Amino acid sequence: MQIPKQYSVTALLLLSVLLSACAHGPVAKTPMDTLSFQQGTTDNKTLIVFLPGMRDRPQAFANHQFVAAVRKRKLDVDMLAAHAHLGYLRQRTLVRRLKQDVIEPAKQRGYRHIWLVGNSLGGLSALLYSRKHPDDIDGVYLLGPFLGSPRIIREIKQAGGLSLWRPGPIAEQQRSRVLWAWLKKYRPHRDKPRIYLGFGNQDRLADSHRLLAAVLPRENVFRAPGKHRWTVWIKLWRRFLDKGIIQ
Repeated sequence: MQIPKQYSVTALLLLSVLLSACAHGPVAKTPMDTLSFQQGTTDNKTLIVFLPGMRDRPQAFANHQFVAAVRKRKLDVDMLAAHAHLGYLRQRTLVRRLKQDVIEPAKQRGYRHIWLVGNSLGGLSALLYSRKHPDDIDGVYLLGPFLGSPRIIREIKQAGGLSLWRPGPIAEQQRSRVLWAWLKKYRPHRDKPRIYLGFGNQDRLADSHRLLAAVLPRENVFRAPGKHRWTVWIKLWRRFLDKGIIQ
């Protein structure tokens, strides 16, 4: 099967691990590890949960200035990063562990508003959680997200876009198809959570990003020159923060 060039590295690498039952990877610990970046006050009621990409660890959001960008703007929010890695996806426990180890404890600590922010594979994790538990999350910001297999992206594109695509019968294990079928039904101005998208115009996965962007409100989409890189995502993160969407 001929694979489009834009998927030749990132998508195929993700797929090879996601779909291989015998693939080796990080251990899916219980509970899931987290790294806290609290702002230092005791009355914050908004929490940002960062979800890292395939090869990233929670500390990456501090290393790449995501945490500093929030602090610079003096936003009244707390932050933590969850080590939601490929092991959880492979074992199909990612949503359960996020629910039990991250989101429910956050609500018990008094957070009334929770945002998920994920880059690359972390964007997929954010959407998988939002599909199962939409009322838990106020909003998600996807940065260069991995949105499924090349086959499903090509199928939707050839159909003329998500609004014209017909998913057909779906088995629960067909995660890419299940995800896009949910996105097809998603109503941006009515359904939870609010979905925001940021990506580089030259990202290897930009075809999938454009398919999603086409069904989101224009003001929910952030674009910038560049590829699948942290240097692009931090620019998009700062632009998003400057909009005052997260209070």
